[in-house]
Formats: sequence, C-alpha cells, structure tokens
Amino acid sequence: MKYVRGIVPPLIRLKPDKLRHLVDYLCDNNVGGLFVLGSTGEFEDVDRDERYQTVRTVVDQTSKRVPVLVGCTKNNLFETLYNIELARDLGADCAVIVPNYHEPKSDCVSCTNHIINIGIDFPIFLYNNPGLSEGASIPIDHVKRIFEFDAVEGIKDSSRDYDYFEKLLSSVPKDKVFMGDETLLERAFKDGAGGGVPTIANVIPHVCVRLFETKDPEERSAMQQEILRYRKMVYGRVEGYTVDDVLSGTKKAFDEILEKRKSF
Repeated sequence: MKYVRGIVPPLIRLKPDKLRHLVDYLCDNNVGGLFVLGSTGEFEDVDRDERYQTVRTVVDQTSKRVPVLVGCTKNNLFETLYNIELARDLGADCAVIVPNYHEPKSDCVSCTNHIINIGIDFPIFLYNNPGLSEGASIPIDHVKRIFEFDAVEGIKDSSRDYDYFEKLLSSVPKDKVFMGDETLLERAFKDGAGGGVPTIANVIPHVCVRLFETKDPEERSAMQQEILRYRKMVYGRVEGYTVDDVLSGTKKAFDEILEKRKSF
C-alpha cells in the first residue's frame, strides 16, 4: 500500500453526493490519507449496503490521490472478515481494526494473527480506542508483537493517555504511530509521531496539515491553539462535549463549507 503519513481525517457519515465533495475538499488541502467508517463515520450504525456505498464512493472519488483506510471492526469475526474483504475488493488500501473491540480481555495478538492468517492478503492498521473496549487499551506488549506481522502498517491511538502514547512511540517505529486526540497533536508531532487522525480536520484540514508539517515551535503552538478555537466553535465547547456534539457540529460546519465552495 501507499505509505501513510500526516493528517488522516476520519470522515463524517454523509450521503454519497456530499461525501464526494468532502473527499475533494480534504484532498485539495493535502491530507495524507482518508479514514472511512471509524467512530466519526458511525461505523456501528452502518449496514452492509451503506458500507458498500460509502467505501465505493470514497475509493472512487479519491482516485488514488491518497491512501484510503477503512474501519472494518465488528463484534464478530465473520463480519470483520467480510468487511476486510469488501474493502480490499473495492480498492481501498488498508483495513483498520480494533482487536479488543467489546472484549477488553481478549488476546489481541491471537485475534490479529487470526485475521491476518485467515487468507486475506491485505494491510492492517490497528486502532486503540478504550471507548470501544470497556476502557481497556491494547497492552503495549501485544502491540509490539502484533507489529512483527508484515501486514501491520500502523496504529491510531485514541486513549487520551499520553503516557501510553509515549510507550507506543518507544516500542514501535514512530512513523507508524498516529495520534487520535486532537488536543495532543502538537505534542505528538514534536515527539516524532507519524501523523494524526483528528475529527476537526473535516473542517480545517489546512490547519491540521500545517501543524504536522511545520518545524517552527511557535507556529506549531499557534496551529494547536487554532484547533482548540475551532473545536469550541464546532463542538460547542472545548471539554465536556458529547459524541452527538462532535458529529452534529462537524456535519453542520461542513455544510457551511460546502455552500461556500459551491458559490465559487
């Protein structure tokens, strides 16, 4: 697959026509990839038909400009494998999985190994999200062992625990570790992370991309502050927001962006 680096926005859930506009907006602003059907894409509420339409639309509209990563996790192995095969067959570049999804005490190494060795020849990107696994992160020793598999391309961490993130950076190649908490992007990039997966990039991809690219500490700090300012505007507050606040606020903000783009 193409090398993934930089800002990889987790796409919001939209109808195909709007989704095509979002893909173009993000690619026009030099993102490093697109993550479809993650938490921001409301993957838990998407049926097979919508999944097919969504992945096909994003892959088609992206037209190989950037890698397309597809969230494939479901609460049973059969559906997870089906989603991975679908992503591969539709031309996506990588499958994103939460190996301890709904089973926080599961053996993440065995789970990932089983998925890889079941016969599906497709790259895998790990997703550590305690919110999807009863508060449990993937154990660091499991991550290290999983990264021994050739198919594993990286890991997104949404734990909001920077101590855990630092352990990831010191345990696997830094350029394979992606920050999922948009309040910690500045620190993560300073420490050498390979990129970030911020929801707010659906609205201000150029700011997020600049934060990743700049080596100037003052500019990096300014870009992080700009992200916090937009979070407050889009989500309605900086802290204490709900998932609905994030999703509805982001969709409304993109609707406004879309109207402006159509007017030009």
